[in-house]
Formats: sequence, C-alpha cells, structure tokens
Amino acid sequence: MKKQTFIFSLLTFISLTLLACSDSEWSSEDKGKLIDRCRAEGGSRAYCNCYLENAMEKYPIASEMDQMDFETAVELSLECVEK
Repeated sequence: MKKQTFIFSLLTFISLTLLACSDSEWSSEDKGKLIDRCRAEGGSRAYCNCYLENAMEKYPIASEMDQMDFETAVELSLECVEK
C-alpha cells in the first residue's frame, strides 16, 4: 500500500509539474524535478533514475506525461522496485 501511495504522489507531482511545461523534450529541469520529487518521497537514487529512464522512454516529450494514468505509473516503476 505504501508503494501505491508513493507512486500516486509521484504521478500527481509529475502531472502538475509537466502541465506548466511546454511541449519539448526532457530538459535538465524536467529531469531534476522528477528525480527530486521521487527522492523526497523516499525513492533511492537508483530507483528514481530507473523510473526517470522508463518515463523518458515511454514519453519522449516530458509534457506527454500529464496524460499518464495510475496503472501506467505503476508499470513504469515495476522493474525499478528494489528487492
């Protein structure tokens, strides 16, 4: 349940952050914001970097993530979950 709350919080942050961004590829600021929020929510550096890579692969344009649903956020995080 804690993992779902983390992912939902991360998804909400990403959506709100990217709504304000223009339709451009991932800027350093976009990447930094996602990583910073992920770390603030308790993600390890490795987890957050993995999530960022998956997000960038699925959404080549950062602002496209504002349409991401919860299930997709979970899918992006599955291979990143630390064992």
